[in-house]
Amino acid sequence: MRMREALMRGVLMSGAVIGGAVAAALLAATAGAGVRATTGDTCSASGNSAAGTTTYTLSISLAPNAPPQGGFAVGAPGVTVKSLSVSGTQGTFSTSNLPASTTGELILATPTTPAASIVAVVRTSGPVTGSFTVVPTSSPASTFFDPFPCAVEAATSTTGGVGLSVRTLCHHARAGRRRCRLAVSCH
Repeated sequence: MRMREALMRGVLMSGAVIGGAVAAALLAATAGAGVRATTGDTCSASGNSAAGTTTYTLSISLAPNAPPQGGFAVGAPGVTVKSLSVSGTQGTFSTSNLPASTTGELILATPTTPAASIVAVVRTSGPVTGSFTVVPTSSPASTFFDPFPCAVEAATSTTGGVGLSVRTLCHHARAGRRRCRLAVSCH
């Protein structure tokens, strides 16, 4: 009888050890998986870096299935983000605890909704050549999603100091669809 009890205890203990190991492995796998994810957002930026401009407009299009986002961290090579605002939305500007390649973050008072279009105004310490890096944050703002690029569109030049620029901004949506919009600006 004692032998049988000892065998049963051994089986139960080894089952508990294996079950505990499996549970720990699952927790470790899901803990890392939920921290960062791709949102599917796209972006284009406008501003004339050739003229020494340090204010840029970022047009961010959230994907139709994007998770709620509580803010955006922004950066660009060789410059510092001095301010960041989103039209029609209250938020708090921060320069601490930021992800790599960013130097400023706007934490929104109200989270975004999927398929929203956001217009952000970014003021930098100098001209930006190339792309901004945009990193959305979760809502509430506790983790950052994967970064995505925001290329500065080439500005059209005009003579006489006053002109009208018309650009077509396009990106590829899911399932091979292409979404485009016109950007018109006076300068």
